[in-house]
Amino acid sequence: VPPHEVAFSELEALVNEQLVEKNEIKRFYQRISDIFRHYIENRFGIKAPELTTEEFLISLKNHSQFTDHQNAFLSEFLRYCDLVKFAEHQPETGDIQKTFDTCKNFILETKI
Repeated sequence: VPPHEVAFSELEALVNEQLVEKNEIKRFYQRISDIFRHYIENRFGIKAPELTTEEFLISLKNHSQFTDHQNAFLSEFLRYCDLVKFAEHQPETGDIQKTFDTCKNFILETKI
């Protein structure tokens, strides 16, 4: 199964969990970050799930398959997820939807 199809299936399962509706925002961000990191690993061979965000971003310098725009997205996306997961940031509903949409769009943009 292609990595993007696995990721889309996992994103669909995430929506079906209704974590946002249950006000489990931190859990939602943990899950979407995990889905995203596993997609990166499966699609590009980068061990993203095993690295901290900073370690992952440093490792990107060794991979030329990402555009500058994609590198900036990766940095912004993962750092924002970390704010919610570790710094107790409380995103607005629109920010949660934007996080989901940007994750999905990155996968669409980079699928095989």
